[in-house]
Amino acid sequence: MIDRKDGGVEGLMPGRFEGTLSLNDPYTLFRAIRLARKRWADSAKLHGPRKVRLRLWERYRFITAPPLWIPRRSRFYFDSNGSPVSKTGIAIAELRRAGVPRDLIYAPAWPVMGKRLRKLVRFAVRLPCAMFLVWWQCNRFRKLSDFEISVVLGWLAYRRLLIRYPDVCPVIISDVSPHMAMLASAAVVTGQRAIWWQDDYHHIQSIPFPVRAAVVLNKAGVQSVRCRSPEATLYQREASRCVAVRTVPDSPTVGVAVNGLFQARPEELATLDRLRTLLGVETLHLRLHPTSGLTQAHLAQPWITLAPGGELLDDYVRRMDVVIVGNSAVQLRILAAGVPVIHVDGLDHLGFDGYGYVAQGIVFGVDPVRSGVLELMKAFYGQGDYFPRLTALVGMADSDAVKPLQHWRMMFALATSFHE
Repeated sequence: MIDRKDGGVEGLMPGRFEGTLSLNDPYTLFRAIRLARKRWADSAKLHGPRKVRLRLWERYRFITAPPLWIPRRSRFYFDSNGSPVSKTGIAIAELRRAGVPRDLIYAPAWPVMGKRLRKLVRFAVRLPCAMFLVWWQCNRFRKLSDFEISVVLGWLAYRRLLIRYPDVCPVIISDVSPHMAMLASAAVVTGQRAIWWQDDYHHIQSIPFPVRAAVVLNKAGVQSVRCRSPEATLYQREASRCVAVRTVPDSPTVGVAVNGLFQARPEELATLDRLRTLLGVETLHLRLHPTSGLTQAHLAQPWITLAPGGELLDDYVRRMDVVIVGNSAVQLRILAAGVPVIHVDGLDHLGFDGYGYVAQGIVFGVDPVRSGVLELMKAFYGQGDYFPRLTALVGMADSDAVKPLQHWRMMFALATSFHE
């Protein structure tokens, strides 16, 4: 395990793979390791421990994350897949609507070359230098676990990439993965302050590294950026326009929006079947999380219709009269669009009201599921008390300090010109 008093990897051999380390690098790298380790542990609690059969891969896996090259014209760098329904894809679409030319945005295009093949190529290119670095600094690396070694090597690869492309602005999605932690900390060291992108309304934790620019969704997002970077220039995303819930017909079209933990287990399907019966409908329209590996083959029940995998959330919501949710972050977006939401337990293993929206009086929830749920939901939203609470949570304060995203040229100039 790495210890802060050790100063991280201060004194690592400078070379072609990692560049030259400055005196400020060790603490920044230590923070990246801590964040990556925490996120990895949190993910293991949710999804279960990952099985790693080959120690070589355990130690060197993160060197496959950064690309080997970026088009010289690119200015906004996304580290993850840009499929339309992904977090990256949604961010790219907003930038495009704000007037950013597509050739200024880089995101991996996995369909051109298979994801596994790309990782294999990166692994083969970087592995010799990485192994030599571990051997050369064996005394220091002996203090680290295999996971921490992989973070160090991945961080050095990101750092080298940013040194080669000094005009690129890394865009850090607020759902910080281990890769995002490495990329953000490498950007701080190279002087390319990353652009923080608030992905969802509940991503209001203090940002891990200072930024020069941030794209935010709500007032809480502004406050989280100000805590770390009071001088950061703020830009507003396409915020949800809150509208009152629409009238629910006698025979509603009922959807189900689940998170990435939904596995179509018998108990989860039993919960949905009971809700279907209580709501008096024949079919439930299931929207899976974009990262879900489930297909129609896993859902043999004739009363479940699977939403198209590439369908955007807005298009899905327009087709629904009511949407059932578990602990899914999309519930606020659905409700803000005017579609009533019913929160229930049993669609994941996180329990009831994991986000606290039911306790806050924003979302209607029922636990356990019981008869009369449709009438209870209509009465809850009919009172209208939820609406000002919802507006306060997803809204943005009127302020000249938050600029429209259409001013992206200023964001790019500020992000690239800053260097400590």
